[in-house]
Amino acid sequence: MTKQIRIGSQMSRAAAIVAANPGCSMLFVAAKLHIGAARGTNCALGYNPVHRAIKAGLIVARSGKGNAYALYAPSDAPSDAPYDGIPIIVTRHGQLIGSIGR
Repeated sequence: MTKQIRIGSQMSRAAAIVAANPGCSMLFVAAKLHIGAARGTNCALGYNPVHRAIKAGLIVARSGKGNAYALYAPSDAPSDAPYDGIPIIVTRHGQLIGSIGR
């Protein structure tokens, strides 16, 4: 089954931040996306776009120490853990950008 995912501006910003800083943490990206996450008052406003970008395939998350993750752009990701293979069609404003998976 294929699912369509809309790419929003925050998801695009998160992907751009990760592409410029390969191996960074979710907190680093969340703090760059929203001041509430930087202050620690409302981290969800920064973390949610990162999680959505990971689900859309714009960002690849690799587990690190404990519950930490290292984030990479799909082209920069280490090849030790392959993509899970769930087919996704990525759209932006209703237009097909590409598909990920099988």
